[in-house]
Amino acid sequence: MANKDQPLGFRPYGGIAKNGVRPMQAQTYNVSTAPVICIYDVVARADDGYIDAAAAQSVYILGCALTPRLTTDSAAKTILVVHDPHQLYEAQADEDDLSTITVVGNNADHIANTGSTINYISKQEIDSSTVTAGAAGFHIWGKVDKIDNDWGEFVDVIVSPYEGMFSAGGTGYV
Repeated sequence: MANKDQPLGFRPYGGIAKNGVRPMQAQTYNVSTAPVICIYDVVARADDGYIDAAAAQSVYILGCALTPRLTTDSAAKTILVVHDPHQLYEAQADEDDLSTITVVGNNADHIANTGSTINYISKQEIDSSTVTAGAAGFHIWGKVDKIDNDWGEFVDVIVSPYEGMFSAGGTGYV
């Protein structure tokens, strides 16, 4: 059965807390006049210290947004962000490059797609053509275990930040 093409961003995965987010691993961050940030968008710290939507191939990944930034006005806003470097996320691959279990242990960047302006849910996904044993935005742990999810096009995978603000793979390591 073919996987459904339904990118929903980087949703927290696993854990024992509500929505898969571990307690005390999310906090509010200031967002500047960035474009709209959707729920489950990957976010990064910008040079000005604010949080913005993370560009593809970002090495400053902070985590994912749990609340949206709905406007692009000039006033700074705050959003809730999961920032735990060990947080696992569920994300869809965009193509069929994740065709077998052999991709587990590799890394891949994300595609910074524009989210829905109706429900403000992210449309970001793993850029499966960037899978590498070298450095990239996210580490691939495996596929999500559910009946309608097979290796191949649009597979839902479990990932964690590899090039992040608080992970050794990123240049923002602290």
